[in-house]
Amino acid sequence: MTPAEEIRALADRAMADATSERQGANDALIRASCYEDKAHELIALADRIEREEAGRRSHFRRVVNTDLRDIVID
Repeated sequence: MTPAEEIRALADRAMADATSERQGANDALIRASCYEDKAHELIALADRIEREEAGRRSHFRRVVNTDLRDIVID
């Protein structure tokens, strides 16, 4: 392999790494947006409970796991 071919091979690997990193960053942005949406939903729910249903919480399931992906609200 000539020096120019070796450099082109390195460039190809760098481009593949950049593409992979970009995809990972895009995936992270999507996940962050989902967490942000869930946070807004939870804030709205808390506001509603405080305003309208402070004494009637029995129809909500108790959250055991605090991981946002596992919160279930009926």
